[in-house]
Amino acid sequence: MERSFLYRVEGFTPPKKGNEMGGYGFSVYLDRKFAIDARQKIIVPKTQERFQEIGKEIIKKLFSNEYIKPPYSFVEDSLLVQSFHVPGDACDLGSDWGNIDSLKDEKSFRNFIEYHPHNVDNVRQAYALFSIFSNWVNYSEALMQPHS
Repeated sequence: MERSFLYRVEGFTPPKKGNEMGGYGFSVYLDRKFAIDARQKIIVPKTQERFQEIGKEIIKKLFSNEYIKPPYSFVEDSLLVQSFHVPGDACDLGSDWGNIDSLKDEKSFRNFIEYHPHNVDNVRQAYALFSIFSNWVNYSEALMQPHS
């Protein structure tokens, strides 16, 4: 069965009442099958390091003089990412461990896993989070394709 979506983004808009702290957050709903495949895809540390390098390059374009910690928190040695990080006061987009663990439940009624924001205070942080998320999805999809 073909998936109806790879991911869906909700709330990627500026706050309605002006510059509110934390008001730039958005949620992402990632296709469950994609998440399961990413969780089952074991990658070598060098591949994870390459993701980190690319993510940092994306972030540097928006946060040139700030410390950039690793943008991706991978689930163990798999391709699945639990959370995405950008500069700020604990600014991230993450999925809780209940969501990650639900991927093991074949009877789950959801066709997605959720990623929710934390401390997204400005449009730069929102844009950077979306950029590193979409970068991860695009490269992950390519890595999971069967090679002929």
